Amino acid sequence: MAFESDILLISVVYLTASAVFYLIFWRCVCVLKSELLVYMFRGLLASLIFTPWFVNIRETIMAPALMIAMLDLITLGSAEFFRAGVPLLISTISIEAIALGLYVFFRKTDKKTTR
Repeated sequence: MAFESDILLISVVYLTASAVFYLIFWRCVCVLKSELLVYMFRGLLASLIFTPWFVNIRETIMAPALMIAMLDLITLGSAEFFRAGVPLLISTISIEAIALGLYVFFRKTDKKTTR
């Protein structure tokens, strides 16, 4: 029972810290001239920070996929990197497609309101 409450506490601390970092990044990236880059960077960081994956093949505990992929690469070799690397790649591609769609959608609505 203590182990499960520790995992919950670690997850809450991680999510709080990553949300604060993401909000700071959100404000700092606003200075870029290209709005498309702003959308893409925000989506990339969100997918890298918030994509979860299983820590072990047999367990239900999850951690950030980037952390799992890097630790698998360091400790188990390049073949095990893909266990968490593939879901991270799929998440990144998906969120970048969503970011591009949002950019196109909001750009068209801004042009319609300015005319």
